[in-house]
Amino acid sequence: MNNRMTIIEYERVYRKGDNSISALQFDKVEEFILQNIDNNGERLLNLGADAKGKYFSALNYVGIIQLKDGFTIEILPKITSEYDEDTCRIVFLKMLAATVNINYKISDLADLGTHKDNLLEVFISMFLDEAEKLIQRGLRSGYTEFTGNEYFFKGHLNVSQNIRDNLVHKERFNVTYDVFNTDRSENRLIRSTLDKLRRLSGDPANQRRILRAVQMMEEIPLSNNYDADFARCALDRNMSGYATILAWSKVFLKNKTFTSYNGDSIAYALLFPMEKVFESFVAQQVKRYCTDYDVYTQSKRKYLFVNKFMLLPDIVLEKSHKTMCIIDTKWKILNNNSNDNYGISQADMYQMFAYAKQFSCSSIVLCYPEPGNNKQYKPYTDGEITVYIRTIDLSILRLSDDISQIKEKIQEIAYIEKHIVQS
Repeated sequence: MNNRMTIIEYERVYRKGDNSISALQFDKVEEFILQNIDNNGERLLNLGADAKGKYFSALNYVGIIQLKDGFTIEILPKITSEYDEDTCRIVFLKMLAATVNINYKISDLADLGTHKDNLLEVFISMFLDEAEKLIQRGLRSGYTEFTGNEYFFKGHLNVSQNIRDNLVHKERFNVTYDVFNTDRSENRLIRSTLDKLRRLSGDPANQRRILRAVQMMEEIPLSNNYDADFARCALDRNMSGYATILAWSKVFLKNKTFTSYNGDSIAYALLFPMEKVFESFVAQQVKRYCTDYDVYTQSKRKYLFVNKFMLLPDIVLEKSHKTMCIIDTKWKILNNNSNDNYGISQADMYQMFAYAKQFSCSSIVLCYPEPGNNKQYKPYTDGEITVYIRTIDLSILRLSDDISQIKEKIQEIAYIEKHIVQS
């Protein structure tokens, strides 16, 4: 029996019939869905029923759901109207790198994306790549505080505790001193991540790699407090090589950039909100290729009606402290129906005009993934404020490390005054 299945956003998985899982597995997923909602009060997946029976489908959250019996559901984003699983997987991994601040080349991700394993094993493999490089270079050591009842005097004497412990044993000293070793917060977090991945991975190759890494770090204890150890991490120049692997450790240990979940109906879940992934990817590219702007992401805010309603655009581009352009990303595939405004939400348009008014900006861009038709959309304007509709073809991310097409499209989006579609 196949121990995993792959679905695309909006694809339905039925309790019975075609594209189905066992009734017990379906019930576990259903329980998970009912127990969990996102920050907007919405379910992480959709539950419904039609003539074929009960089903669930993915709505904007993609990633991995692993049941306790080992069965894994891989959810991939719907990149365009025409898609294949390999393209969706590779593009998702490349976009994800921007979200979790992980630096991987497209060629590296392409090799992983077409691997027989699911996304969870791909994530684990990427973490292990970093762990092996770090171990090969050598783990960094640091000073840690140690307190003990010793036969020698070192550091400083803990007077009260020494009296209690050694009133009879005059040959001993209760002391506290610093020890220089690899038992430091960064290494404890990596060791803890390996321990967690050993329980999660079902791939023999990954299991062997995990075991080798654990053996090389067996003297390092597990972290007793993830939050405290992450707070103590020092990513200065002396800790070169730790940034990427600690980003992955946050992913696995603290669900960083993932949604947390409740209940015990499943073994593990890594679910990404695609709105955030898409926004982070576009923002990263704008910062990279539009260097003559000051680019702000989710940090410039204003309010409507005397601080009653907050406005927080995704991306604000400024020059000389003047807002030149606002970009808001939307994870939605537009349709071809002009009478329906191509599926553009009326509420989104209201929001864009509120941005324009409060930020004194006449140029607003709504950015969507390219639906596959290469359509040029006319702007919406009232003479003073113009909302431009722009799309970005994400499928080109699968091709190579050539950034020219992405750079050109990002600059078309950001430098809106140079790329206006005439009415």
